[in-house]
Amino acid sequence: MKNPFSIIWRHKIISIIIILVLAGAYFFFFAGKKSAMATIYTYDTAVKGSIIQSVSGSGQVSASDQVSVKSQVSGDLVSLDVVQGQAVKSGDVLARLDSTDAQAAVNVAQANLQSAQLTLQQAGQNNSQSLTQAQQALGQANDALTQSQSDLSKTYEQAFNSVASAFSDLPTVMSDINNIINGSSSTVVQTSGTYLNYYEDQITSYGSTTATLLDLGSTYTAAKGSYSAVLAEYKSASRYSDPAVISKLVSDSNDAAKKISNAVKALGNVIQQYRDAATSNNAVVQPFSSTQLNTLNSDSSTVNSHLVDLLSTQQSIQTAIQNVNSAKDTVDQKSQSLDTLKNLTNPISDQGQQLSVQQKETALADAQDTLSNYTIRAPFDGVVASVADLQKGDSVGGSTTIATVITNNQIATISLNEVDAAGVLVGQKATMTFDALSDVTMTGHVSAIDTIGTVSQGVVSYNVTIAFDTQNDSVKPGMSTTAAIVTNIKQDVILVPNSAIKSNAAGNFVYVPTQTVNGATSGSSENGAAEKQQTVTIGLADDNNTEIVSGLNEGDTVVTKTTTQAATASSSNSSVLSRILGGGGGGLGGGGAFVRPTGGGAGTTRTSGTTGTTNSANSARPGQ
Repeated sequence: MKNPFSIIWRHKIISIIIILVLAGAYFFFFAGKKSAMATIYTYDTAVKGSIIQSVSGSGQVSASDQVSVKSQVSGDLVSLDVVQGQAVKSGDVLARLDSTDAQAAVNVAQANLQSAQLTLQQAGQNNSQSLTQAQQALGQANDALTQSQSDLSKTYEQAFNSVASAFSDLPTVMSDINNIINGSSSTVVQTSGTYLNYYEDQITSYGSTTATLLDLGSTYTAAKGSYSAVLAEYKSASRYSDPAVISKLVSDSNDAAKKISNAVKALGNVIQQYRDAATSNNAVVQPFSSTQLNTLNSDSSTVNSHLVDLLSTQQSIQTAIQNVNSAKDTVDQKSQSLDTLKNLTNPISDQGQQLSVQQKETALADAQDTLSNYTIRAPFDGVVASVADLQKGDSVGGSTTIATVITNNQIATISLNEVDAAGVLVGQKATMTFDALSDVTMTGHVSAIDTIGTVSQGVVSYNVTIAFDTQNDSVKPGMSTTAAIVTNIKQDVILVPNSAIKSNAAGNFVYVPTQTVNGATSGSSENGAAEKQQTVTIGLADDNNTEIVSGLNEGDTVVTKTTTQAATASSSNSSVLSRILGGGGGGLGGGGAFVRPTGGGAGTTRTSGTTGTTNSANSARPGQ
């Protein structure tokens, strides 16, 4: 029989072994996995350098100055002296308009100025003509004016008498014409109706042309209408009527007499044609035709006599009117001469004459300025962008655009939001690129900023004008451009990557390592961490770096990135049992390592890990 104590002891040993195996498995699968997670630190160094802060915006290129040159006056185009694309200088002639009238106005203004200057010169000299002689000359001129006005009045009376004399005979003449055209007193013509019808029938029967009849029809109608109108006009007038009424009556009477004379002649031609046709055909020529022809010849003489009288009357009226106007001019001249003589003794006469000269000088300057507007010139140096479609002789209005001139200097206008625009100042430098010219970069400076922003869909923007420092023929007005405006720049300042800057309620800080990156151990923070916070004051920042105003020195190392990843445990776990029994091991240990990224990156990377115990810590630094 086996010893029960040995059996119990054997079971205890087996139980202890099982417990140790389970404990080893726990540490292998769970505690070992905890130590496999490592923290990776990426470092960079604070360096000195320059930092540039800028804002960007897009817009378009345009000429710095563009003017539509318009004509300030109206006239006919004499010449168009430029073509599209032509370079011009300030003052170059673009076009010329007909300036004949403007030149005449300048000539008149020059003559008036010379007259005023001569008068001013004479004002200071003794005039040989006395005031009495000037007054006598003015009196004689007034007498001549009175006489010419009296003669004109008499001429109007004589004119009315001439019209009255004409109307004493014209009714008889019209009656004679009417009796022949519409009369039928002879039994010979009763079958035809009237004398005129008889003559027409006979002319037609003889085979003669009826052209004279057609001429008679038009002339008689015109004579009858004119006679009736002027007769009514004559009945409503008198010798005391207004001169204008009498002048018109004379003119209209003369016109009516001409038409009556034509009608008499046309009717006589009809009768003479009849007589010639009857004689040619050996027919009997009616005696009344001879009587009527004699009557018309007498009427023609009477009417022609009145025509001569009425024409002479018209000329007399014109001459009398001219005499009156001439007399008025003489009175004005004599009056001005008298005033000039009087002013010679006036202490302020020189001042008045000087003022007159100044006025004439102003008038001449105005006329010359108007004349200059007929020559259209370029307002500045530049290029002709477009030319109006005009030809020589075309009429040009006072607001017609002749050509569009742009300067050679170019600008870019870009749009910035209100945040970016707040930091932009006139004079700041800018760099521009162009969508159409990938290999062209231009520099410029801010020349203007909108005072008032533009609101679109709740967004406020400001237009900023950038003047080019140099010109490039490849850059054309209208091209799209993107401009970067330098708002601030600092040189020789401490810089760290933007990723190194952290912030909290207390302000800005960076992480710095508690151990040096190049291999020498420098200790750790109080809580055993591999990095610690360093408070900093920051300044400018661009897309990559931030300025450190205080808190770091050149060469200081900062943490720019922290990541966590799986790492290999420091002790072998291939044999659970050996770990459990402690064979070949020195206890459960762990550690961390600083490693430089493969490929020699810009920063330094440190890998750090910890196990469940802290009895050992090893670091493998670059270079060891």
